[in-house]
Amino acid sequence: MAKPTTNFVDEVIKRRRTEKVLAIGNSPPQLKEAEIKQFDELVFQAVDVAGWAPFHYDRKKDGLAEPWRFTIFKAHRCREIAKHFFDWFTDIKPNNKLPKMLNACGALVLITWLPETEIDNPKIGQVNEEHLAAAAAATQNLLLALESRELGTYWSSGGQLGSPEFFQRFDMNPAGRLIAAIFVRYPGLLDHNDINVISGKNREKRSQWQNWTQVID
Repeated sequence: MAKPTTNFVDEVIKRRRTEKVLAIGNSPPQLKEAEIKQFDELVFQAVDVAGWAPFHYDRKKDGLAEPWRFTIFKAHRCREIAKHFFDWFTDIKPNNKLPKMLNACGALVLITWLPETEIDNPKIGQVNEEHLAAAAAATQNLLLALESRELGTYWSSGGQLGSPEFFQRFDMNPAGRLIAAIFVRYPGLLDHNDINVISGKNREKRSQWQNWTQVID
């Protein structure tokens, strides 16, 4: 028999939406610094929860077992990145949406995974697949943990945010590979007239579970 907590988990999973939020212009945040810090704390809580994702192999890197790494950029830092974005990356199209997304988000969480590099390991391919899968599980955990705290999210592949130049600029582990750039929306950070919200395209394409599930009796 389903318990109330089961229903809540199901609701959060189904409720989560993909929404790309773009800033229109450079309007300043509408929230006070104390309010932003409260939302920051919710992001920290969600990251803590995300770390309970399963992983198969002990990465044994820097004394840590987990194969993923999280880097959190707060709102003011995101705006600084947006300001210098086209100076840092001169070979991109002028309509690149990342600066507008950076100006609109309350926080940005970059999730990377650390591949094994010992080429003499016969299981290296399998191990790296497990590491990548574990990082994806941690990413989904983060999305759901943020949704349960009523913070919107957008999972981006990251583009230039996953480049070696960006990693070096912010002292991120150069061996890491970006799996997700999670843009976190803080309610009320910008006036609704100062943002453009674009919903994900695949939500309505989902089919019944029986269509993609084989049951062997």
